[in-house]
Amino acid sequence: MHAEGGTGYEHGAAVARSRDLLGPYEADPAGPLLTSRGDPALKLQKAGHCSVVETATGQWYAAHIVARPHTERGRCVLSRETALQPVTWTDDGWPRIAGAVPAVAVPAPALSPARVPEPPVPEPPANDCFEAPALGPDWSTLRRPAGRDWIEPAPGRLRIRGGQSPVGRRTPSLLARRVTAPRCSFETSLTFSPRTPDHLAGLTAYYNTRNWHYLYVTAEDDGSPALRALSCEAGRLVAHEPAVPLEPGRPVVLHAQFDVPALRFSYDTGRGVQLLPIELDATVLSDEHADEFHDGQLRVLGFTGAMLGLWVQDLDGAGVHADFAYATYRTSQKSPMTAIRRRRWPRYPSPGQIDRSRGERAYASVSSR
Repeated sequence: MHAEGGTGYEHGAAVARSRDLLGPYEADPAGPLLTSRGDPALKLQKAGHCSVVETATGQWYAAHIVARPHTERGRCVLSRETALQPVTWTDDGWPRIAGAVPAVAVPAPALSPARVPEPPVPEPPANDCFEAPALGPDWSTLRRPAGRDWIEPAPGRLRIRGGQSPVGRRTPSLLARRVTAPRCSFETSLTFSPRTPDHLAGLTAYYNTRNWHYLYVTAEDDGSPALRALSCEAGRLVAHEPAVPLEPGRPVVLHAQFDVPALRFSYDTGRGVQLLPIELDATVLSDEHADEFHDGQLRVLGFTGAMLGLWVQDLDGAGVHADFAYATYRTSQKSPMTAIRRRRWPRYPSPGQIDRSRGERAYASVSSR
């Protein structure tokens, strides 16, 4: 079993067999085992790279990768995802997937009659108050491990010491988690005391060093704190106005809403949620946008998928740090943007107010309604 056609829209999986490891090999006369290349209307595209397994009850399945484009043959913000397809066998020994195309819904594997059913695997908690001694498995760092030289979990807060600039490639201070749905939200409460414009901390929607959106707290030239938004698209920086003045030392809630193709930022300083008057392009955080060609040659390859996370920069080496009280990630079937447009947001408690008996914020985010 082998992949063919690259890993883009021509991707597929094919089968060849031989009685000798060194060949000669006979290709399956029916063609590919699995591919989406012939039908751009399929919801699951870029199907390929199969691995076949037999279950304890004798069923066969193929695990493979796919992508879900926002538009037909368009950008895939969620990048490569894993899918499962039932496999049958012909009388002469060839594996088959129905129609040789990926189905969106398939029957789950049956349990062994002798096996005691196990309870469903619980969903990971939406809210992380960083009270565990180590970070959970949903978190990832970029280019360096989560050592105590720059990241310190403690009850009630996560302290991140500033790293390189947003385009730095050696020691960035970025802690992020994967975007798993086209409609989702991410929120944190930040306490940060920048002293110069070289100190930044906040929330990012991130693809790579050349493609990201950033909602951050920094200091103006006179030292007063302010909230700003900055984007990087294919390496080109775009500063978004206006800047929002902040009170020194006061925590601020930062919020990102994904509703692909749109991304919106909002904030709360304790006086209610305020939307920034900008709508950002979430599809720049995709493999297709990240691919860069120069003189007809692919020079930058996109292959990672969008992330949401916490980011801190200390560009003058002053030793600044930022404290994050929690991070909340939620997915939604309903459009969070529609909810924002149709109703006023509730007045939130002051930033950082957490109901620790439940381990989450004392209110529900708009994306879950």
